[in-house]
Amino acid sequence: MQLETKNLYLHPLDAGDAPALFYYRSDRSVYRFHNWKPTTVNDAVRFIEKSAFGETLRQGHWNQLGIFLKESGELIGDLGIHPFEEKQTEIGFTISPLFQQKGYGVEAVKRVMQYLFRENNFYRIIARTHPENQGSMSLLKKLGFRQEGHFTKSSYIDGVWQDDLLFAILDSEFKES
Repeated sequence: MQLETKNLYLHPLDAGDAPALFYYRSDRSVYRFHNWKPTTVNDAVRFIEKSAFGETLRQGHWNQLGIFLKESGELIGDLGIHPFEEKQTEIGFTISPLFQQKGYGVEAVKRVMQYLFRENNFYRIIARTHPENQGSMSLLKKLGFRQEGHFTKSSYIDGVWQDDLLFAILDSEFKES
């Protein structure tokens, strides 16, 4: 499976991507918002193996795609898809700090939304984020997601219970242009 945008390729990660994945996912500015923090490259390899998928999405599992620059082939982020109910899925995304604020996150998430809504007939997509993660909230709002909930101390991140915001969008609300 491979998705393409103007500047990016999105496709499943493989073990060769582990060093780059480890590099940005072990950055404090990144893992402070996630419940997974790799401590070694082998942690990244196990993450890739656990979340790998082929041509179809695995229901009830995180299916992880790498976000690669077309121009260089460099891994600049990753995006997970977690189908959890009939026609509903959760997404989560991480962009390396070196490539944030360049529009790549919006470009990648929008293409995945097209894939989920148009090519897989999903009805609803949700995304969760930390209340201090302004970049993720901004990206989600830019793509038409609305905040549906604020869960108090619902995520255990780096040894601390933290709040979680829930955003969602329906197929009928998605604007492709």
